[in-house]
Amino acid sequence: MRGILQHVTSAERWLATLADRLRRGTQRKDPARIQHDIDARLRGRQHLRHVLHTQLTSTGTGLRLTYRFDRAAFDTLARERLGQVVLITDRHDWSTAAIIEAYHGQAHVEAVFGHLKDPIHLALRPQFHWTDQKLHVHVFTCLLGYLLARTVFRHAQQAGAPYASHEALLDALTRVRRVTLARPAYGGKGRTRVTTQLEDVYAALAPLLPGLGVSNDLVYTVGS
Repeated sequence: MRGILQHVTSAERWLATLADRLRRGTQRKDPARIQHDIDARLRGRQHLRHVLHTQLTSTGTGLRLTYRFDRAAFDTLARERLGQVVLITDRHDWSTAAIIEAYHGQAHVEAVFGHLKDPIHLALRPQFHWTDQKLHVHVFTCLLGYLLARTVFRHAQQAGAPYASHEALLDALTRVRRVTLARPAYGGKGRTRVTTQLEDVYAALAPLLPGLGVSNDLVYTVGS
């Protein structure tokens, strides 16, 4: 609708200039040529000829151009045609529902390309390689990283993660740190007790960590 109205505004501006020239008698072209110019101006633009009507008439001493915007035609166009998509496929054995579902699935494919262009988490670009083999390995590695990130994100979603994308989840996971403490035996004799534990974790992340395989409170001893 916005595009049609923009074309209407532009065409009305052009028609107003032409009508003024005709009124002042400064337009030297013959009526057939002027009508041809008008038709050419309205042709090929989004439904412009359906909603903008012109009339070129003779006044005896010259020519007169009138035009009007057909609001009823525009409303009919908006109601019956605008915003509707015609899907054409050679998958004749698919049901209508399957065709529509596949069409909506294109958004997921486009989202994958958007994720792969992320220079922070997957680093598909820039590529500092020159040979085809290294470029293929680079892209393959990034695809593996993407699949792993999506797998982690799926587990997090199943656990009720409040993150809208795997990038947001990865950013949150970078704040999870595990520290290892080595406590020597009293008096320097005996085995050293080593404890591995997580630092304080954000409340939103804590319920997700067990499902992601992040364990806590590992205790083991090493020889003296």
